[in-house]
Amino acid sequence: MQLRTVKKRSRGDGFNLVVLAMAITVMNILLALALPAWSTFIEREREEELIFRGLQYAEAIRVFQLRQSRFPTQLRELSEVYPRSIRQLWRNPMVEDGAWLLLPATAVWLTGESGDLKRRAVMAAYRGVTALFGKAPIRALRVGTSDEAATYVKQLTGWTRAARWTSLLGADYRAALATITTPVTPFVGAGDWMCTVDDARGFAAGIPNAAPLRVVGKRHGDAVDADHFQLFTRRELRPVWHELLAGLEASAARPG
Repeated sequence: MQLRTVKKRSRGDGFNLVVLAMAITVMNILLALALPAWSTFIEREREEELIFRGLQYAEAIRVFQLRQSRFPTQLRELSEVYPRSIRQLWRNPMVEDGAWLLLPATAVWLTGESGDLKRRAVMAAYRGVTALFGKAPIRALRVGTSDEAATYVKQLTGWTRAARWTSLLGADYRAALATITTPVTPFVGAGDWMCTVDDARGFAAGIPNAAPLRVVGKRHGDAVDADHFQLFTRRELRPVWHELLAGLEASAARPG
């Protein structure tokens, strides 16, 4: 008959298990804290890349217009029409299919010297802060994802002072609204304080073929009251993007 000896566990084995369990718990907590920050970092990187690629398209469209004396009707013309205006067609990093939605839009406070006091004060402060830092510290102020050049701020605040929205060569953009013959679908975020619903309605009124203003907000069945930067970046508002695309497709299919 053989007798088996059973090794008695020491107290140290139980202590090691407790330490291991605590370590795993701490690691899980740290991961839970780090994941939101990492997601925010990735989202910001995508936004930065979106802005960079958008600027490439803007420059390509400008070059195309100078060379061809017209604007492109499709993005692929930028790379297919000789001489090419862009090296390659960049994908949209914010959406899975990489598709782009081009929206030429603006909002200018044309107050003049006697207009809305609050807006004049904001623009004066904007100009002063830009002069102090040599650029508009948009990211530090948490009102956007990219700083703005001092030359742009000078032009923007100059429009406010003069109450005229003009190009560097003197063309009056607001007066030219009446010459737009392309169908236009105006959108504005209900939470946009930079370009309010009244601002957007005023600009749209100057465009002969503008559709009724579409206000994006909870009162109109949308997920959020979009602000100036969220209107076409918040994923919750994808139905709005599809709505706009459907309108563009219907317009393109319309004869004449």
